[in-house]
Amino acid sequence: MRLEVRLLEPRALPGSAYSARPIEVGQPVWRADLLESVDGPPGSFDRTHYHPELRGWEPGHRVYDRDLSAHPVSG
Repeated sequence: MRLEVRLLEPRALPGSAYSARPIEVGQPVWRADLLESVDGPPGSFDRTHYHPELRGWEPGHRVYDRDLSAHPVSG
């Protein structure tokens, strides 16, 4: 599973002041990949990492965090 945080860019109203405003979903600014090895135990999330920086549309370096792998979706 991949989670991306992206920029939202509002666009001009296409009609009256009461019309719906178009919103463009732009480039990602942060990304997490909640992954696990094929040969590992299910639910291990042992390949979970995040990308603190992106260069345009391309991910930067990976950061592995044991806490993120241990609890990738806890609140």
